[in-house]
Amino acid sequence: ELDQAHRKLGALYRITSVVQRTVNEQEVLQEIIDGITSDLGYSNAAVLLLDEPSLELVIKANHGYTFNMRIPYGKGITWQAVISRKVVYVPDVRKDPRYIAATVDGVSEIAIPLIYADNVIGVLDVETTEERPLSDYDRDLLCSLAGQAALTIAHAKHVSAVQVQAITDGLTGLYNYRYFLSALDREFKRAIRYNRPLSLLMMDIDFFKRYNDTHGHSLGNDVLREIADIMKRMCRDVDYAIRYGGEEFTILFP
Repeated sequence: ELDQAHRKLGALYRITSVVQRTVNEQEVLQEIIDGITSDLGYSNAAVLLLDEPSLELVIKANHGYTFNMRIPYGKGITWQAVISRKVVYVPDVRKDPRYIAATVDGVSEIAIPLIYADNVIGVLDVETTEERPLSDYDRDLLCSLAGQAALTIAHAKHVSAVQVQAITDGLTGLYNYRYFLSALDREFKRAIRYNRPLSLLMMDIDFFKRYNDTHGHSLGNDVLREIADIMKRMCRDVDYAIRYGGEEFTILFP
């Protein structure tokens, strides 16, 4: 019992402390899975997050699953947990028609909804082998870990969103002037260090004030967004598309 308590505390600490090191979603999710598998010894575990636009559950991090997959709405044991907002435990998946095979040796499965602020954001799914069925202790433990995992994931998403907002122009979704200054400094030093070319494009929209005066600022904002969308489509992943200010834009080309 002392050993079990020690392992539980270790897993809880790993899950709660990860956001002090990173808010990268993939790193946070993998750390949660590592805590459940490495610290507690479960061979198969996965975190699935809800993709609301497609109404799919997407495996974002896992250990022991044979492939990353997207589960359509209503399918599988995991969706049952989302729809019911309750823990779904299946002692033998071989006898359950809802089961979608995702592991080689999974026999028992538990799907626990990840709930934050009364919203289901995903599912913690654990499958164990025939040699290690899920006990009452296992189920209680995983439920307590799932609650903390949901909090950790939501916190990481929030911090990440705040960081994105700080460097992004709210109207166009391009980088803002503040981020441009730091990116220019960083890329200029990198270009000097590695003797690589660096180009900068400045542009603005002709007669934009006249357009605003004629059609109104709402349609003027539509023009800014359309220009920004064109820039994002035409730029490479390594380029920086920036709203410099007003109707002025710049693109940094490493």
